[in-house]
Amino acid sequence: MLPHDDPQAPASTLPTSLEHACVLLAPHLQRTAGVTAERVGDISVTYESGDGGGFPSAVLALIRPYERPL
Repeated sequence: MLPHDDPQAPASTLPTSLEHACVLLAPHLQRTAGVTAERVGDISVTYESGDGGGFPSAVLALIRPYERPL
């Protein structure tokens, strides 16, 4: 359920584009979870290294306007 799904919810302070980015990112995180390989017999799991797999390009496009230089 998203804030705009409840008619009695207070107005959201999160920009719609960021809400949409979160909705797109959630299934990506559940699907990949950093695992690049796995084996069931004698259990073996390989995790990706680096940036954690990165964000989908659509998510990056939605959040880019909110980036602040460090």
